[in-house]
Amino acid sequence: MIDKKFESEAEEAEWWYENREMISRDFAEAVQSGEAKILTKAESNNKLDKCLRRAYSKVDDQVHARAVCFGSGKAMVEGIPHVE
Repeated sequence: MIDKKFESEAEEAEWWYENREMISRDFAEAVQSGEAKILTKAESNNKLDKCLRRAYSKVDDQVHARAVCFGSGKAMVEGIPHVE
């Protein structure tokens, strides 16, 4: 996963665009090696539902719960991030 700090959304968007071929290659290699898994729609929805249920118990509105589950735009290979 890329853990890079950006000064703005525009800078981040530019970086992802400029590095799209490397990112695509890295994701394909991770899937081929078994390091990453491509989820079915049902698996993805199940992970999202679980995340939202956990998030709703920790924050006071749906907008923030969805922000927790969808992350901040970072690429995730497998599913939705866990709520701590």
